[in-house]
Amino acid sequence: MDINEIDLKKTESKFKIVWSIMVVGMFLFYIIAWYLVKKRNDVVSFKDFQILSYFTYLAMIIALPLGYYLFDNIVKKSAKNLIDYISTFKKAYFAKYIVFMSAGLLSSVFYLLSGKPEGVYTGGIVLIALLINKPSSNVFLKLYETEYFKHRKSK
Repeated sequence: MDINEIDLKKTESKFKIVWSIMVVGMFLFYIIAWYLVKKRNDVVSFKDFQILSYFTYLAMIIALPLGYYLFDNIVKKSAKNLIDYISTFKKAYFAKYIVFMSAGLLSSVFYLLSGKPEGVYTGGIVLIALLINKPSSNVFLKLYETEYFKHRKSK
């Protein structure tokens, strides 16, 4: 099947809708968390959540490279035909987003519990990573051509 026979714009628009829902959902979750923390009058001791603070930083430091690593490994496994590559590409992007979102949700839970801004900082970094990794057909085509030609040369 040729690249011209597949409607990449239709696939891309569906994927962008899902990506937009994920980004907007994470952003709204942070706005709600900020509102709830500001509304809360009692002060929680930060010593109780110090270990969670370190765990939040560690999760972010591990999650961002892990997301890219998973994406690269999943995408490199399927460059045989275009249909399989499209479905694998979507699965790889979702795997990357799930890893990113898990670190973001952990940091927002930390912010809800402690009220300290470190949760917002780490969540902001994860949100920026999600915004940078916006799906597009240009990225798909570039990766497909690179992996497809690598696969053909190895035969």
